[in-house]
Amino acid sequence: MHEYTNFKSISGYKGVIASCIQIDKLTNVIFANMHLPAGEGKKEERCKLWSKFLQIYQANNIKNDYMFVFGDQNWRTLNTLSVDNILKAIKKQEYKTILDNDELIQMRQNDNTGSTAQCLSNFFEAPITFPPTYKYILNSDEYQTEKDKEVRRPSYTDRILISTLSNNLEILQYSAMIIIICILSVLAIYHFIIKRRIRKVNIQQVSSIDLSGTQSNPENTVTNN
Repeated sequence: MHEYTNFKSISGYKGVIASCIQIDKLTNVIFANMHLPAGEGKKEERCKLWSKFLQIYQANNIKNDYMFVFGDQNWRTLNTLSVDNILKAIKKQEYKTILDNDELIQMRQNDNTGSTAQCLSNFFEAPITFPPTYKYILNSDEYQTEKDKEVRRPSYTDRILISTLSNNLEILQYSAMIIIICILSVLAIYHFIIKRRIRKVNIQQVSSIDLSGTQSNPENTVTNN
């Protein structure tokens, strides 16, 4: 069973769309694709949209076992790190240097009590071991660090955050995939395993139907309670 909840455009052309997938009528897995306001200095706008999503979600009283929030969230590298130093860190694969100046990580490490960033305290992110996903030159694997005389710092804009309520979850890999085919697409991806609870089963006699539509002999089948 799955349900789609469209939170529409909450801030101009930005917004959220969420899907609830229910497994065996027991476990709810929420996937929310979120596109937050772009630009440096737009932290408050990004947090407001995130908070709005959570308010609407909670108002729908949807049980949350696992929640993944992903997409172009537009978190930026702070201006405490120059473009040159960012590019040097990328070349040396010293990503911690960049992450120490990452807007999202800085907010999650600070005490956000009473601020719009408080909503982030209920989510976590796997360790990042890949280069920034923003912003590449079209049809290239090189970064676009300036546009219309405006500095663009390479940043981790594409993120996947997980609700802290997501227990028994094993993350196998958190990485980025770059696709260059006429246009450039950058995806942050998770490989994960959900260790679900086991339900009791019964053996029942049922009849099966083959592709020709004829009924076959009854056979033993495992069904959930």
